[in-house]
Amino acid sequence: MRGLRHALRSGRETLAGTAPLDVLPREAALALKTGDQIARRLDHVASQVLRRFLGAGAPDQASLQDFADRGAAAASDFAGFCYVGLSLILDRLGVTHAFISEAAAQQAWLRVIPRHEVWEMPRLSAALYLDLREQRVLRDLEPASAAGLEPGEVLPVAVFTLLLWLQSEPDQVAGTGESLGESRALDRARSIATDVARADSVTNEARLADLFATFRRRR
Repeated sequence: MRGLRHALRSGRETLAGTAPLDVLPREAALALKTGDQIARRLDHVASQVLRRFLGAGAPDQASLQDFADRGAAAASDFAGFCYVGLSLILDRLGVTHAFISEAAAQQAWLRVIPRHEVWEMPRLSAALYLDLREQRVLRDLEPASAAGLEPGEVLPVAVFTLLLWLQSEPDQVAGTGESLGESRALDRARSIATDVARADSVTNEARLADLFATFRRRR
């Protein structure tokens, strides 16, 4: 349902940019307005369904270690955090068009977490990064407005930032826009955007783990 909402909104904005509502025939303008209403209703229904099946959404405070300690039971909270966290990150990057899949995030968690009983956080981050990418947690991304990054760097940097943020210091646990800024996770990820994108392009899990290990300790 969120996917359909996204398609409706994207189609409306594309058409509106080409032909504003006030110059369209009455029937066409009415159809676009009806599409907006359907999109809003779909968003509301989708949110209700997701709260039922995926949990209430992202916790107020979150850390990768806490999620890992809970194992598979943390899948819904991790998925909720991914939705909220990636929304904040993309907003900071200036990306206005993207579809974030909570279902993909939940599936990635459930695929990765059973592999080992004990995880080092950089290794877990790298494994999650690759599975989130494989499951396509971010789709239909339009990165042209992401200042300072090449188009091919936006998606890798966004996912890397999310997982780096989850490794923040205890007094900067993830969960709000303020903690994203305080953690400086986005600044650190942007500073190594080329390295992240290169590791992403060849699914180099060991290199990603090294990057997480190095930059999670920097302030």
